[in-house]
Amino acid sequence: LQADTAGLASTLEKVQTKVYDLIDKDITTVNFAKGGMALTEAEKRNLRAVYNSVKDDSSVRRIVIASWADRAGAPNREKLSDAQIELADKRSEAIQKEMSTLGASNIETHNMAKDVSWLAQTFQTKDAAIKGAVKGESPSSAQVEELAKILETKGGPGKSVVIIQRENSQT
Repeated sequence: LQADTAGLASTLEKVQTKVYDLIDKDITTVNFAKGGMALTEAEKRNLRAVYNSVKDDSSVRRIVIASWADRAGAPNREKLSDAQIELADKRSEAIQKEMSTLGASNIETHNMAKDVSWLAQTFQTKDAAIKGAVKGESPSSAQVEELAKILETKGGPGKSVVIIQRENSQT
Protein backbone atom coordinates (compact mmCIF):
# COMPACT_ATOMS: atom_id res chain seq x y z
CA LEU A 1 0.00 0.00 0.00
CA GLN A 2 2.86 2.39 0.80
CA ALA A 3 4.46 1.70 -2.60
CA ASP A 4 1.10 2.41 -4.27
CA THR A 5 0.83 5.73 -2.42
CA ALA A 6 4.38 6.73 -3.41
CA GLY A 7 3.68 5.77 -7.03
CA LEU A 8 0.47 7.76 -7.02
CA ALA A 9 2.24 10.82 -5.59
CA SER A 10 4.94 10.54 -8.28
CA THR A 11 2.33 10.21 -11.02
CA LEU A 12 0.41 13.20 -9.63
CA GLU A 13 3.60 15.30 -9.63
CA LYS A 14 4.32 14.35 -13.27
CA VAL A 15 0.78 15.29 -14.26
CA GLN A 16 1.09 18.64 -12.44
CA THR A 17 4.36 19.33 -14.25
CA LYS A 18 2.71 18.62 -17.62
CA VAL A 19 -0.19 20.93 -16.70
CA TYR A 20 2.26 23.71 -15.81
CA ASP A 21 4.03 23.12 -19.13
CA LEU A 22 0.73 23.72 -20.95
CA ILE A 23 -0.78 26.56 -18.96
CA ASP A 24 0.21 28.84 -16.12
CA LYS A 25 3.77 27.61 -15.61
CA ASP A 26 5.16 31.01 -14.75
CA ILE A 27 2.95 31.69 -11.71
CA THR A 28 1.73 29.68 -8.78
CA THR A 29 0.08 30.46 -5.46
CA VAL A 30 1.10 28.84 -2.20
CA ASN A 31 -1.56 28.77 0.51
CA PHE A 32 -0.71 28.77 4.20
CA ALA A 33 -2.75 27.86 7.26
CA LYS A 34 -3.60 30.83 9.48
CA GLY A 35 -0.46 31.68 11.40
CA GLY A 36 1.41 28.97 9.50
CA MET A 37 4.68 29.16 7.67
CA ALA A 38 5.31 25.49 6.89
CA LEU A 39 4.72 24.08 3.43
CA THR A 40 2.33 21.15 3.16
CA GLU A 41 3.31 18.15 1.04
CA ALA A 42 0.76 19.29 -1.56
CA GLU A 43 2.37 22.75 -1.73
CA LYS A 44 5.85 21.20 -2.02
CA ARG A 45 4.59 19.02 -4.87
CA ASN A 46 3.13 22.12 -6.52
CA LEU A 47 6.47 23.97 -6.25
CA ARG A 48 8.34 20.95 -7.64
CA ALA A 49 5.97 20.83 -10.59
CA VAL A 50 6.51 24.52 -11.33
CA TYR A 51 10.27 24.20 -10.99
CA ASN A 52 10.44 21.05 -13.12
CA SER A 53 8.44 22.73 -15.88
CA VAL A 54 11.00 25.58 -16.22
CA LYS A 55 14.31 24.21 -14.91
CA ASP A 56 15.85 23.69 -18.36
CA ASP A 57 14.50 26.93 -19.84
CA SER A 58 17.36 29.37 -20.50
CA SER A 59 14.99 32.34 -20.72
CA VAL A 60 14.24 32.18 -16.98
CA ARG A 61 15.86 35.24 -15.41
CA ARG A 62 14.80 34.82 -11.79
CA ILE A 63 12.16 33.53 -9.43
CA VAL A 64 10.25 36.16 -7.50
CA ILE A 65 8.36 35.26 -4.33
CA ALA A 66 5.82 37.75 -2.93
CA SER A 67 4.41 36.75 0.46
CA TRP A 68 1.56 38.15 2.51
CA ALA A 69 0.82 37.88 6.21
CA ASP A 70 -2.55 36.73 7.53
CA ARG A 71 -3.89 40.27 7.50
CA ALA A 72 -4.04 42.71 4.63
CA GLY A 73 -2.67 46.19 5.18
CA ALA A 74 -5.22 48.74 6.28
CA PRO A 75 -6.70 50.99 3.58
CA ASN A 76 -4.85 53.99 5.03
CA ARG A 77 -1.59 52.00 4.58
CA GLU A 78 -1.18 51.59 8.32
CA LYS A 79 1.81 49.42 9.13
CA LEU A 80 1.06 45.82 10.11
CA SER A 81 2.44 44.42 13.37
CA ASP A 82 6.00 43.11 13.54
CA ALA A 83 4.57 39.60 14.02
CA GLN A 84 2.63 39.85 10.75
CA ILE A 85 5.69 41.18 8.90
CA GLU A 86 7.81 38.34 10.32
CA LEU A 87 5.17 35.78 9.30
CA ALA A 88 5.32 36.95 5.68
CA ASP A 89 9.14 36.77 5.80
CA LYS A 90 9.05 33.21 7.17
CA ARG A 91 6.66 32.16 4.40
CA SER A 92 9.02 33.51 1.75
CA GLU A 93 11.95 31.79 3.45
CA ALA A 94 10.14 28.43 3.43
CA ILE A 95 9.43 28.68 -0.30
CA GLN A 96 12.95 29.92 -1.07
CA LYS A 97 14.44 27.00 0.87
CA GLU A 98 12.27 24.49 -0.99
CA MET A 99 13.09 25.99 -4.39
CA SER A 100 16.82 26.11 -3.54
CA THR A 101 16.70 22.45 -2.50
CA LEU A 102 15.31 21.66 -5.94
CA GLY A 103 18.22 23.49 -7.58
CA ALA A 104 16.72 26.90 -8.25
CA SER A 105 18.94 29.96 -8.03
CA ASN A 106 18.50 33.70 -8.41
CA ILE A 107 15.49 33.80 -6.10
CA GLU A 108 14.17 37.11 -4.77
CA THR A 109 11.74 37.37 -1.87
CA HIS A 110 9.45 40.28 -1.11
CA ASN A 111 7.32 40.93 1.93
CA MET A 112 3.94 42.31 0.90
CA ALA A 113 3.11 43.00 4.56
CA LYS A 114 6.00 45.45 4.71
CA ASP A 115 6.51 47.14 1.36
CA VAL A 116 4.82 47.23 -2.02
CA SER A 117 7.42 49.53 -3.61
CA TRP A 118 9.65 46.58 -4.50
CA LEU A 119 7.39 46.06 -7.51
CA ALA A 120 8.73 49.16 -9.19
CA GLN A 121 12.32 48.04 -8.76
CA THR A 122 11.75 44.40 -9.63
CA PHE A 123 9.67 44.95 -12.72
CA GLN A 124 11.26 48.25 -13.78
CA THR A 125 8.15 50.37 -13.70
CA LYS A 126 7.26 53.67 -12.10
CA ASP A 127 6.21 53.47 -8.46
CA ALA A 128 3.21 55.72 -9.07
CA ALA A 129 1.92 53.43 -11.81
CA ILE A 130 2.31 50.41 -9.55
CA LYS A 131 0.44 52.09 -6.72
CA GLY A 132 -2.28 53.08 -9.14
CA ALA A 133 -2.50 49.53 -10.46
CA VAL A 134 -2.69 48.08 -6.97
CA LYS A 135 -5.44 50.57 -6.05
CA GLY A 136 -7.37 49.65 -9.19
CA GLU A 137 -6.73 52.81 -11.19
CA SER A 138 -5.92 52.51 -14.88
CA PRO A 139 -2.20 51.78 -15.22
CA SER A 140 -0.36 53.12 -18.24
CA SER A 141 1.82 50.07 -18.79
CA ALA A 142 0.73 46.59 -19.89
CA GLN A 143 3.39 45.17 -17.59
CA VAL A 144 2.01 47.00 -14.57
CA GLU A 145 -1.53 46.01 -15.47
CA GLU A 146 -0.59 42.34 -15.81
CA LEU A 147 1.39 42.29 -12.58
CA ALA A 148 -1.36 44.03 -10.63
CA LYS A 149 -3.87 41.52 -12.01
CA ILE A 150 -1.66 38.59 -11.00
CA LEU A 151 -1.17 39.88 -7.48
CA GLU A 152 -4.83 40.78 -7.06
CA THR A 153 -6.17 37.46 -8.29
CA LYS A 154 -3.52 35.08 -6.98
CA GLY A 155 -2.13 36.80 -3.88
CA GLY A 156 -3.48 38.12 -0.63
CA PRO A 157 -3.64 37.31 3.07
CA GLY A 158 -2.38 33.82 3.88
CA LYS A 159 -0.72 33.38 0.49
CA SER A 160 2.52 33.68 -1.41
CA VAL A 161 2.81 34.11 -5.16
CA VAL A 162 5.76 32.60 -6.99
CA ILE A 163 6.49 34.26 -10.34
CA ILE A 164 8.97 32.94 -12.88
CA GLN A 165 10.39 36.03 -14.56
CA ARG A 166 11.79 35.50 -18.05
CA GLU A 167 13.92 37.68 -20.27
CA ASN A 168 11.63 40.20 -21.99
CA SER A 169 8.53 38.89 -20.22
CA GLN A 170 5.39 40.79 -19.29
CA THR A 171 5.70 39.69 -15.65
